[in-house]
Amino acid sequence: MSFFETSISICGPFRQLRQMLEEHTYKGHVSIHDSSMANNLGFDGAPIEGPTHFSQFDPLMFKLFGQAWFETGCISAHYQNMVVEGEEVRVFGTLNNDRKSAIIRAGKRDGTPVLTGSASIGPDHLPTTLDIRRAKLRP
Repeated sequence: MSFFETSISICGPFRQLRQMLEEHTYKGHVSIHDSSMANNLGFDGAPIEGPTHFSQFDPLMFKLFGQAWFETGCISAHYQNMVVEGEEVRVFGTLNNDRKSAIIRAGKRDGTPVLTGSASIGPDHLPTTLDIRRAKLRP
């Protein structure tokens, strides 16, 4: 990036995500993604699963990184609030100066944050969101 260039920031459209794991079981027990289990735990509905959120980033990351996104791309995210079916979510990405990583985030239409994180390509990139969180852990 030259002195006169600015960072590249992009966003996707608001999308209503579908809950894909409603009737999924794990070795005989239901998960938080099951509406009855979520309701029993006091939630308004079953949360949308992580890979569905990640799929919203593919078009943006392809714009930032090209084909390399599908060959060596990685997302590292920290979820802050859950999303239930019917809520609208929009994703954002800002390319870092190294051109191999980006800061990502997702939020609901009302401004509630859903996740923050990083996306990267290849083995040589800035530390991921998980790397940074692990470095802060104490024994």
